[in-house]
Amino acid sequence: MREAVAEYVGSARGVLCSPEQVIVVAGIQHGLDLAIRVLVDAGDTVCLEDPCHPIVNAMFRALPANVVAAPVDERGLDVAAARRRCSRPRLIYVTPAHQFPLGSMMTMSRRLALLAWAADSGAWIFEDDYDSEYRYEGRPIPALQGIDGSGSVIFSGSFSKVLLPTLRLGYLIVPPELVDTFAAARQMTDGHSSVLDQAVLCDFLTAATLPDTSGGCARSMQLAFMRCRAHSPAGWPATWSSHRRSRESPRSSGSSGL
Repeated sequence: MREAVAEYVGSARGVLCSPEQVIVVAGIQHGLDLAIRVLVDAGDTVCLEDPCHPIVNAMFRALPANVVAAPVDERGLDVAAARRRCSRPRLIYVTPAHQFPLGSMMTMSRRLALLAWAADSGAWIFEDDYDSEYRYEGRPIPALQGIDGSGSVIFSGSFSKVLLPTLRLGYLIVPPELVDTFAAARQMTDGHSSVLDQAVLCDFLTAATLPDTSGGCARSMQLAFMRCRAHSPAGWPATWSSHRRSRESPRSSGSSGL
């Protein structure tokens, strides 16, 4: 299973990892809880996007830690503003591929600034990649983890969006130095996810059935749109296009799923 996940995130998201760095979890929320347990102590400072998912906000606010909310704009997390508010955080939570709920994609300059900040301050970055499989066209910008030269990023993903929410299988890609600690914490919390579900998903991944961000999902969405257009009243496509442009964010589609 870990080998299949490592190959999938490598081809679909540009993540650089070995199978040993994969920690199978029950979803991104579970992965974030695990990261908090392992990395954050009482009195530490954590930085999260403002706004962010309400569950994420509640999880951090429940900690005996100093929570600093950093602003987000059309270019993603404002790293300069975040650094002014907390110079040395222990953990930084971000959704760089598709910020929730504003929908912006973090620019490359901001990504590099974020990685530099983490390297300078010794912080860990939790990258929540909750729905990168879904786009109307083209490939998303590669994962933050893939351009991380200092080993600061913990990459998290889930199969809830691309398959089904009830599957409850996700993954963390952790830096090599954290593998043993995260594996031990995973064992202590609930042991492991369903072995049967993992076996089925592993076969699904290795059979190349799951569409990746090289275009599988985009092509499926485009074909569905074309079929709808072929059986719709005159003028519908233009109306739909206008409606879609008025509602979607710069990086299209999706609601957050933890």
